[in-house]
Amino acid sequence: MTAPLVKVRVPSPKDHRFKSWARLITGVDRSRKDGYAFQGPWLRRGRLDELPALALVLLYDEVGSRRHHQPEVEVLQVQGDGSLAQVEDDRGPLRAEDRDWALLLRDRVAALLDAAPERPLKGMTTQELAQELVLRRDGIRSLVDALLSRLLVPDPLAVILVGELISSVPDLQAGAEAARRRLAFAEREPTTQEP
Repeated sequence: MTAPLVKVRVPSPKDHRFKSWARLITGVDRSRKDGYAFQGPWLRRGRLDELPALALVLLYDEVGSRRHHQPEVEVLQVQGDGSLAQVEDDRGPLRAEDRDWALLLRDRVAALLDAAPERPLKGMTTQELAQELVLRRDGIRSLVDALLSRLLVPDPLAVILVGELISSVPDLQAGAEAARRRLAFAEREPTTQEP
């Protein structure tokens, strides 16, 4: 499942006199020791763009005096509201202020990309999720498509999930009860077949 796209204002350069760029990080080439180790599309600084929620963005700026300027590089994460947040790992924020910035950040960024994806909705109840899907125009259709794809292959977990989802929305719960009553009635009544 792909992350939803959100509108993000890519930060303007810190110092317009020197080099600055931004990149959406989709992969890391661990064989490279320079900025080209970070793969993904280039982003325009100071402009609005649509980026996947929870994606990583690398910002490169050179700051300082004309004679003594150096890179300042940071990795930010796209939030669901369109803001950018500082990314941290077990060694602290992903920032570097050194000419060796690419080598300092490369393996740390690769480890973040390789890690298990976060589950931002983990704390929500099934009922809250179902109600949110009902409110979205494409929510129910997306959910039904995902469940049908799981049901095409015999999967008991998918059947249980469908039952929980249906019972968590009051209107669907009433419909499920009516369907159960009709099934029970149909099982009790003998069917007559014509020759």
